[in-house]
Amino acid sequence: MILQFALILSFLTAGPAAVLACVNAMRVDGDDAVKQIAQAERLLARGELAKAGRLVDIHDYRFVDSGLQARAALVFHTVALRERGTEKYRLTRAGEFIAEALEKKSDDPVLVSRHAE
Repeated sequence: MILQFALILSFLTAGPAAVLACVNAMRVDGDDAVKQIAQAERLLARGELAKAGRLVDIHDYRFVDSGLQARAALVFHTVALRERGTEKYRLTRAGEFIAEALEKKSDDPVLVSRHAE
């Protein structure tokens, strides 16, 4: 009985530690955020996909301003589209993200060109 209780207790307490690991993204705001995203966009334009992706990785960074977060996500998903060997689920998510963004801003030439990719 005590062993069963200890086992159940260990399962219940082990869960939150795994969940908390997902919340460890760094928050970036102000000029630092603008500079970081602009650098990622320059790297993307030069074809340095891995470096660009690291600067705006949506799992590692949270940009406080929603507009900056959207720019960062666009770079991140564009990298997924252009990199060779990208996993199928990531390609699918990138396509979905760009299609959703295009529905909201159908006149944005950057979104139109990314959707065409």
